Parts: sequence; C-alpha cells; structure tokens
Amino acid sequence: MECWLVRHGESTWNSERRLQGALDAPLSARGRAQATALAAGLGDTRFDALYTSPLLRAWDTAAACAARLGLQPLAVAELREIGLGEWEGLTLDAVEARDGAHYRRWLEARWTIRPPAASQCRC
Repeated sequence: MECWLVRHGESTWNSERRLQGALDAPLSARGRAQATALAAGLGDTRFDALYTSPLLRAWDTAAACAARLGLQPLAVAELREIGLGEWEGLTLDAVEARDGAHYRRWLEARWTIRPPAASQCRC
C-alpha cells in the first residue's frame, strides 16, 4: 500500500503568520491556486480513496484534488489539526512577545510541552 500525505494550501491565517491550530481559517486566494495546481499535478495518478481533515482549508484542498481524481473526499476527525490553546488566532510575533520561552520549548519538544490552555496535544 502507498499513502500520500498532502498539506492544505495556504490559509488566510498562514498568510498573516497567525497560528490557527484547530480553528477553521479558510484558504487564501493563493491557497486556492495551490490546491488547483496540486490537483493538476496529480495527472493520471490513481488513488483508491481520499481522506481529509474536516477543517475547511483541508476540505477545500481535498475537493480540488477529488474533482481531478473522480473521488469523494472523506472527512476523518482524527486528521484535524492539533489544538494550540491560547495561541490560536495570535500572530507568531504576539506569541513570541507573550510566551516566547514557552513557545520555543514547545517547538523543540512538541511531544511533551503543551501550549497554554491546550486541552490535548496530539502532536
């Protein structure tokens, strides 16, 4: 079995350098173009299934590919982005200013460090 993992196109918050975590920021214009380019790049590759996070940015990226592949995307809750607690919605600069040391520790040890008020770290 072969499994391809693809990240969603750029979201509006990605373009703002804003942490989204489990919040549902949509694709930006650039992200929609990336999804279209990804779909075109798949060419005639054959897939048996197409799974996606239920978040809109991932769903819309998968939908662009699904149209090319003749598949229906299947949303899987377990593919949802991890929660980033109090950092969700903040810019990277704001997180650095507010919790710089904690943020840097989290970047180095995501398996053991949680963002503030993150109920679960599925890193």
